[in-house]
Amino acid sequence: MHRRPRLIRKRRDLMFLALLAAAVAGVREPRAVSAQEGGFDAIMKEYSKENQDLMAKYRAEKDPQAQAKIRQEILGLSPKYATRFLEFARANPKDPQAATALGRVLSAARGGPQFDEAIELLVANHIESPEIATVCQILANNRDPKAEAALVTISEKSTNPAVKGQALMSIAGRLNDAAGREGSIEMAQKAIAMLERVVNEFADVAGARGKLGDLAKADLENVKKFGVGQTAPEIEGEDIDGVAFKLSDYRGKVVMLDFWGHW
Repeated sequence: MHRRPRLIRKRRDLMFLALLAAAVAGVREPRAVSAQEGGFDAIMKEYSKENQDLMAKYRAEKDPQAQAKIRQEILGLSPKYATRFLEFARANPKDPQAATALGRVLSAARGGPQFDEAIELLVANHIESPEIATVCQILANNRDPKAEAALVTISEKSTNPAVKGQALMSIAGRLNDAAGREGSIEMAQKAIAMLERVVNEFADVAGARGKLGDLAKADLENVKKFGVGQTAPEIEGEDIDGVAFKLSDYRGKVVMLDFWGHW
């Protein structure tokens, strides 16, 4: 039985992502962001308030059709604010919070002009920012080739250990996911090599979920036990007739497995 290794857990709302994927903003010339428009914190505060107000309205509403309309309003906030985060990052390339703003765009868009520009700005202006360690985790879950290219560039050029180590972890996650989809032993071996590098070079570097070395070791254990091309762990038990057996008894044989249960 195949069990998918745990590498990078998705932390985004799928519906939020689906809507933002369709949001395409035209490219505009950089401009200063005024105090009235607000910096990153002000935009976040405005978004949170608008979202909370709509959520309260949704919870108070009893009519299903009215609820559905409010729900669309809530989800409709995403394209508008993704555009504003991108505008902020475009106009303020040296602001440390621009990296976080770009992360908001990348966590929402799955492709298209907004995604492409956010990738370009991130790599050009923020490759040393500690904030993009989190962005690397976002890119790990995006199959767009530009996401992979960005991770490779970050892993090669960043001198920040947390960023570099997380970029390698994210590349390993992408490789292992691809290995599972395509049944590629070669990709699985590359993922193992990446994780071993993290263990050897970035073991004591702190990540969002703990030390990168500990996280990489846990992922390595899963990949080596359950990844593509690995031998299934031995199990022993009794069949329906009470006859003892081992999984290895059936190696090289065609076996039909019949699962059932009573609940």
